Amino acid sequence: MIRTCLLLSLLAGGSALVLNAPEITSDEDSKYAVTNGKPVFYQIVMGSFPYRHQFKLWYAALRQVGKYNGTVVFVTDKPGCIARGLGEKFLGGAMSYTDKNVDVYPGTGDGKVHIIKVKKPRSIPGIKMHKSKAWANLAQANIDHAVSSIIYTDTDVLVGRDLSSFMAYEKTLEKKQHTLALFPDIGGASWEGGTGTAVHTGVVVMFPTKASQACLKEWGQQLGGGSDDPKPIHHFGSSLLETEVELQETSESRGVDQQALGNARICHKTGDGIFKMPAQYLNFPDEKSMSVGKTAQFVHITNTGRWKDISSTTKGRFFRRIGISKDIDWEKTGACPKEVWATQDYMERNHIENPQMIRALKQGKMLEKNI
Repeated sequence: MIRTCLLLSLLAGGSALVLNAPEITSDEDSKYAVTNGKPVFYQIVMGSFPYRHQFKLWYAALRQVGKYNGTVVFVTDKPGCIARGLGEKFLGGAMSYTDKNVDVYPGTGDGKVHIIKVKKPRSIPGIKMHKSKAWANLAQANIDHAVSSIIYTDTDVLVGRDLSSFMAYEKTLEKKQHTLALFPDIGGASWEGGTGTAVHTGVVVMFPTKASQACLKEWGQQLGGGSDDPKPIHHFGSSLLETEVELQETSESRGVDQQALGNARICHKTGDGIFKMPAQYLNFPDEKSMSVGKTAQFVHITNTGRWKDISSTTKGRFFRRIGISKDIDWEKTGACPKEVWATQDYMERNHIENPQMIRALKQGKMLEKNI
């Protein structure tokens, strides 16, 4: 019965594997997804990041450098900012579908762009928890194919090479019984690991299995301390104002998702546990390595340090060198006026009755740290 309902849902509704429930209900469902589905890339853009065009740089690198033409999913509390930032060039045309949960655009190549609309989290850990909510979010995305895996990356993780070889490798992992697949953490900073045992949560591959989803659930519980939406950044009533308080919380939140994953026993003890992908696919650049063009499939220019330490000139040359077009305004900030995001839908999602309680992020206090 479950298998029949799944097929009917895919044919009639054009939805993802997990149409109304985030959990895989049988091994048969999982096998169907792996056999017939396709991976999707998954990106979280919240906090102050919708006001910046770093997500546009990320998307440009994925399409232009990575040559990936499949489905892309954005999760955000400000969908208008994402659509405005990407523009018609990357959206592929006018919106083709919308409901209270998602806006869908044609995209480029064979890959549509799905912008999932969620409530504004109260904290940085609340933003990070949308990693663990990935399958639940995709249940609302109206994706027109089965999903064989979710490839999450942080906004500051750019694709630096053609992804064909990595995608072929990633496809082989879908047939195994790992809960998640991540890279070993090769960064030098204390919150990036350095012990040889840490994993890098800036790139996470998630699978359509009960074991993977149980792992994600416990990871979220560990990260949120049992709360689905952890403690507020600051109390402003219903104002939802983002200020320098967010900067302080971001600094204090460094590495918390790695620590939470380390404490999620199901992730390590179920099936074949967490798989560490070859470190050769990941690069942490510095001024020198970037200036000579050293790259990898994934290049993590961490907002917590490297983004500021590497000069804009070096970054710009590197982006053009790997194949990102010159028209990408990656340094732009303050790029989304209030009227674009403070919509009636935004008010309803965040339970705001009085429009005067919505205030835009103040200029000069843009979030410059990694989420």
